[in-house]
Amino acid sequence: MAWDCGAGSGQATIPLARRFSRVIATDISPAMLQYGPRHPAVEYRVAPAEASGLADACVDLVTVAQALHWLDTETFYPEAARVLVPGGVLAVWTYGEQQALDRALRRFYTHIVGPY
Repeated sequence: MAWDCGAGSGQATIPLARRFSRVIATDISPAMLQYGPRHPAVEYRVAPAEASGLADACVDLVTVAQALHWLDTETFYPEAARVLVPGGVLAVWTYGEQQALDRALRRFYTHIVGPY
């Protein structure tokens, strides 16, 4: 199962539904969720990112597409860790140039990943 957190109108939700048998898409705005495309694998829920209402260790993937800047990350990150299965993945992406992130990724690929 995947959790699309801060799903808004569901732009990232449907691509997830093509890969997961179940996707929970949450947002604090009921108005945004009403625009989410319908799909049999997707359930839209009104919930804050910091208190998803999901069970412990129930999702393989948590996504935050273009919404991290809206979240209280000090409470969201523990919530994501709580709902992820062991070895689960938190995937976050944002718009724009992120110089600090770009430097960190460049260092990761150059010095840590290296020849792999």
